[in-house]
This record gives sequence, C-alpha cells and structure tokens, in this order.
Amino acid sequence: VFGSGLVVHVLHLLEDWRRALDELARVVRGGGVLLVDLGRGSVPTGSWAEVQDRFVAAAGISDHKVFLQETAAVDAYLQERGELTREDAILETRAATFREVIDRLERGVYSYTWTADHHTRARAADVARTWVREHYGGLDQMCEYEIQVVWRVCELKN
Repeated sequence: VFGSGLVVHVLHLLEDWRRALDELARVVRGGGVLLVDLGRGSVPTGSWAEVQDRFVAAAGISDHKVFLQETAAVDAYLQERGELTREDAILETRAATFREVIDRLERGVYSYTWTADHHTRARAADVARTWVREHYGGLDQMCEYEIQVVWRVCELKN
C-alpha cells in the first residue's frame, strides 16, 4: 500500500526484529523502499560518555553499549527482499547541559537504563552529578555529543 517504510533506533528493543521487518515489508508495495537505521552510531563520546560511564557503573548496568548484534543478519534479511545499499553516515552534533543529560539517565529515557529501577537510577544520578561538579565545575556546563545515522536502503522486489 505504501511507497516506503521507515524504522529508526527501534529494532534493538525487539526480541523478534525479523517479525517487525516482515510487517513493515508487508505494507510497502513492490518496488517501494524500506529505510532502516539500527541506531548503532548513537554511542556518546567525550564528556557525555564520561558521565554515562559513571552513571552506568553506579547503577550496575553492564550492557549499555550493546546494540543489535545481528547487523549481518539484518543486511541478509533485506538483501533477500530487494536491492540493498548503505548510505554514508549522517552526523549531527548536539549539545545539552550535564544536568539535562543526567536527568534523562535518571528518568530512564534510554532503553539501556531500563534494567535499573527508579531508586537505583536516582542513586546513580547523584553519583554522576557529584562527579560532574568535581570534574567540570557545575551541572549547567554544556557537553556535546554526536548522533550518527546510517541508512540501509532496500528497494523491494516487485
């Protein structure tokens, strides 16, 4: 029915990503396009990564840098359904205050934080806030981080 379908930063949340892509391909007509980004390039760098590392250590989160490990399987799945190309990475630099970053971690905005309960995340956020004050002087200092999107473009067979 549709000319294209888009999935971004979600397959790593699904136990059966193949089923999700099957459904997406089902509603996109032959000759249409599937656009897939696995989200692997959104790992923070620099000061953001330092804060994140302090937070996850304090919360006891061990797999915070684990994303969908089956990238070759995703590529093979898409190649079976049509012509697959991968576009060059699109980079975007974003900025936030340390306060905003830590608040997001504490609220459980990122899926890797979901293994820790609210009380644990609150304690870990306190640890991160203390560390930022000691190393960066305050929570209202800005930190930059990069987001990377790599599109897998699959033109479906007719």
